[in-house]
Amino acid sequence: MLQRRAWAEINLDHIAYNLEQIRSILPAKTQIMAVVKGDAYGHGARRTAQLLTELGVARFAVSNLDEAISLRQYGIRGEILILGATPQEGFEQLAAYQITQTVFSPEYAEQLNQYGLDHQIRFPIHIKIDTGMYRIGFAYDDMDAVKALFAYPGLHVQGVFTHFSVADQLNPKDEAYTRMQADRFDTCLYQLREYPVGMTHIQNSAGIVNYPDFHYDLVRPGMLLFGVPSGEMSQDLQLKPVMQLKATIVMVKHVLKGAEIGYGRDYVAQRDMKIATIPIGYADGYPRSVSGKGSQVLIHGQYAEQIGKVCMDQLMVDVTDIDDVRLGDAVVLVGEDQGNTVTLSSLAELAGTITNELVCSISARVPRVHVQQG
Repeated sequence: MLQRRAWAEINLDHIAYNLEQIRSILPAKTQIMAVVKGDAYGHGARRTAQLLTELGVARFAVSNLDEAISLRQYGIRGEILILGATPQEGFEQLAAYQITQTVFSPEYAEQLNQYGLDHQIRFPIHIKIDTGMYRIGFAYDDMDAVKALFAYPGLHVQGVFTHFSVADQLNPKDEAYTRMQADRFDTCLYQLREYPVGMTHIQNSAGIVNYPDFHYDLVRPGMLLFGVPSGEMSQDLQLKPVMQLKATIVMVKHVLKGAEIGYGRDYVAQRDMKIATIPIGYADGYPRSVSGKGSQVLIHGQYAEQIGKVCMDQLMVDVTDIDDVRLGDAVVLVGEDQGNTVTLSSLAELAGTITNELVCSISARVPRVHVQQG
């Protein structure tokens, strides 16, 4: 059996647990649209969506057509909403795979509608309203353009939504901005009250936790499902991290005091040392930016400090004070071992980024190993 150099262990039981925690704070009639874009934030979109389907989730959101088709080909039958643009050459596949498309501008709506007319297709769509993110979406104060979509024979409106920009920040200024976005959305819905808007949705992960008083048809949890949401949260749902990042030691060596270790000779041994080399690096998604910042891994349940620069495929750690470290020993780079923990949040903070970016950066050459019921 081939021994893995490095792997990401995905605990499906933790996804199920986190889903129930999310459901526990939702209004009874609010449904979940699980956001599984970016390969479910690096956790494996196909297996995640399959599990969530088994647990009663019937709606999913992805970034693009390729992600949507991948889920369909895996057997996911529920609604799949593409949050971004699909180019015209993909319109045929939208119809073939019964994918729901976001429409976010008059020009894009006209293009999709015309294709539908030419090919006798009626595309299911959700309308994106820009209430203050200023990324994509119809302007919140231009509902005439939105109302026009309901008359397009090539489009079938099944939902209307917007997206928060600072729902994960709890200072008064940002809270006011989020509530302003919600007020703008509600005003849009009132102007559309005579139109069949379908499902309404506004809350991302932070919006679910920080604004439980918002009641819409759907919520869109992403990283919340995986137990490591970024930003500030007003309540602790006791979520469980889903991913652990692991590897095995490929070499243990002794170096003398004064040895200059790694690229750039940045780290100088202050004593005779024992160091272990671990076959994971920035090409795998372990951030080079944590080099020399005191990042740690767990070996035999004990903390070992990363030393020198993180390389493309490898990194080194100080195991001088850990007994009996050997070739092939397991290393936990993110996760828990014998009661000690290296959190994704702490690693992201050292790297100067957010947890979302870190998990999405773990490359495809790191196998995802899905674990369930032990």
